[in-house]
Amino acid sequence: MIGLPQDGPRKMRIAMFCVHSHPLGRLGTTDTGGMSVYIRQIAYELGKSGHQVDIFTRFTGLHAEKMLQLSENVRLIQLKAGEKKPLNRLALHACLAEFIKGVESFRLESKVDYDLIHSHYWLSGLAGLWAQKHWSRPLVITFHTVAAVKKKLAADSQDPKIRLTHEKELMQSCDLVVALTEFERQEISQLCAGQQANIAVIPCGVDLERFSPLAKMAARQGLGLADNERVLLYVGRIDPLKGLDRLLAAVALLQQNASWRLIIVGGDESPGQEERHLREMTRKLNIEECVTLAGSQAQQDLPRYYSAADLFVSPSYYESFGLTGLEALACGTPVVASNVGVFPQLLANRFVGRVRVNASPESLAAKIKELFMAGEKGNIPAGLIRNTVKGYSWRRVAQSLHWDYLGLVRANNSKAVGAQPFPGKNKLKEPQPLIQ
Repeated sequence: MIGLPQDGPRKMRIAMFCVHSHPLGRLGTTDTGGMSVYIRQIAYELGKSGHQVDIFTRFTGLHAEKMLQLSENVRLIQLKAGEKKPLNRLALHACLAEFIKGVESFRLESKVDYDLIHSHYWLSGLAGLWAQKHWSRPLVITFHTVAAVKKKLAADSQDPKIRLTHEKELMQSCDLVVALTEFERQEISQLCAGQQANIAVIPCGVDLERFSPLAKMAARQGLGLADNERVLLYVGRIDPLKGLDRLLAAVALLQQNASWRLIIVGGDESPGQEERHLREMTRKLNIEECVTLAGSQAQQDLPRYYSAADLFVSPSYYESFGLTGLEALACGTPVVASNVGVFPQLLANRFVGRVRVNASPESLAAKIKELFMAGEKGNIPAGLIRNTVKGYSWRRVAQSLHWDYLGLVRANNSKAVGAQPFPGKNKLKEPQPLIQ
């Protein structure tokens, strides 16, 4: 447990910005993944510790109420910004001024003073920059994905140029950048060459109460799987960046020598372009019968999927962290993953997984077969695999963030003399355009 400062804890009021992805969205869909889990979990833990957390997001029609009480001391505030439907990044960029105006209107009406802003993703970071300037409060950002790193690892990344420009600006202007891995910290440092950035490495966590091993046979029966099937599992968004094309190619190679089943958990209600592409691939590879696209599943149902699988596979071209791999290990399931995110550290013990450096489907198939055979021979207990992630609790993540928040707030308070006063009643100003 990370201790609190000697002069005692300070209860803070924190504004979290999450513009492009709704924190209560269905996991595994286009814009809802690990970031939504991250925001909900750290807010929950901070709230339990007595901090007041307001999460500001865009109203998309998912919930009718403007304000929802998510948990103790945690509120979700939905603001009108653009049309009430999912929007692409450029459209959201154009809606930021409206989002900011909604944040400020809520603050003034509620007579709330925030100690600190924590933005998630670059779009939220731009809203955070406005609040940092006009509230004279420290700004923390977690990017969750960094466009320049994505472009480096997956050359066909289609991010707009304005994202790369704004991300570099944010790295240099924020009071603290929270990197999820040491690799991400190094990449951000290189991007900020010549400009000092304050970066803290704080990994993601896992809900160790929800994600724990279930009896494999019972889990399989609940999913309609045979006891003797060789089952591979993928959980996440259906996106080209996730490398599902090479996973399907690897399954086709494995099928030449033994029968395997691949379950893919994730996807929108209506199949998008990438899911249609994957279905076409299964037909061309003649593996339709052994691939199950299970669609998006509620988080409480995921432990059954993890526990039913022999191996969890993360074939991504890029991951800022790799949260689902952590969940799989917490459920006692070994992992085969690309050499991205936290996986090189997480799978350093070879009895819990394999990391592949070669990106080919042949390499992925070989690692899957190798780990499966090792498990058959060693019969590694699920509890032993789970023990490797017991240090990754969300409580610990929140405690680390608390420590950094507190340092920023105290430093900001110490230089408050002469600083711009916090806007008071009737001081709402129209946000300046964010697009130059």
